[in-house]
Amino acid sequence: MIKGKNPRFFVFYENLGFHRLLRQFCLRLEVTVFILERVGDTGSVTGIDVNQQLLDIARSQNQFDNVSFLNRDIYHLEELGTYDAIVGRRVLMYLPDAVKAIKALAQHLTTGGVIAFQESDALNSGYGGDALPLHQLALKRVLQTIEQEVIFISGNNFMESL
Repeated sequence: MIKGKNPRFFVFYENLGFHRLLRQFCLRLEVTVFILERVGDTGSVTGIDVNQQLLDIARSQNQFDNVSFLNRDIYHLEELGTYDAIVGRRVLMYLPDAVKAIKALAQHLTTGGVIAFQESDALNSGYGGDALPLHQLALKRVLQTIEQEVIFISGNNFMESL
């Protein structure tokens, strides 16, 4: 297991027996390497992304023969075949239509396969985030960082305009 990384994300993949896996957004090779350990030498991982620069970085860092990286739109994957698992981390939250994406991805899933995405929920969707003081502190610091970045870039304090 990758030490110091989000264990909840990784524990899901421990014993599912994947052989062929599709991964959306592939810049973070530590996740790809972890998944490769699960599929073994006979399995494969296909990483897709629409950002060619990120794919080039991922390719340059890749040291494995059973990983491929493709420039593809998540909504149009017709030629990719089927996969035992389709995974992503912080992907759906950036898409204009996450439901459409999941429906498109589901067409590439083998019978009994798994689609798993880990997404952030900074606002905690109204499920008691106020009862999680460390979550609130982390969120506050993230917002302060964003505010300072906007001030630095634009010279304007966008929080005051809200």
